[in-house]
Amino acid sequence: MELNQTTLIIGVVALLIIGFFIFSQATTPMQEQMNAMEQEMEEMMDGEVRVINVDGSEFRFNPSTIRVTKGERVRVVFRNVGTLPHDFVIEGTNIRTRIISPGETDAVEFIADRTGELTFYCSVGNHRANGMEGDLVIE
Repeated sequence: MELNQTTLIIGVVALLIIGFFIFSQATTPMQEQMNAMEQEMEEMMDGEVRVINVDGSEFRFNPSTIRVTKGERVRVVFRNVGTLPHDFVIEGTNIRTRIISPGETDAVEFIADRTGELTFYCSVGNHRANGMEGDLVIE
């Protein structure tokens, strides 16, 4: 009888060890998401990033023309130096900052993946109609 109890205890301990090993190797959806985010951050860190500072105010951008090279990784740091909320949007893309209050800063990062000229603008109210737009030239 004592041998069976010992065998049973050894078996339970072995199952616990195996279960712990399998569980510790499994990834949860949250772990997978964190791993994907870490990989994306590492990819973003790889390669050089060109930082372009853009100020927005009523109703203009400075600079109003941005020139980049195709394939270049670009980070636009947008600073609201005006007295109204503003944002920075590149037409025809999903590239946009948040609408930010006066004194705030937001940034967007992208790879200039095509040549040509795109328009950037402020999407708040009638700011664009009042002249708050500029040109992004990709050469």
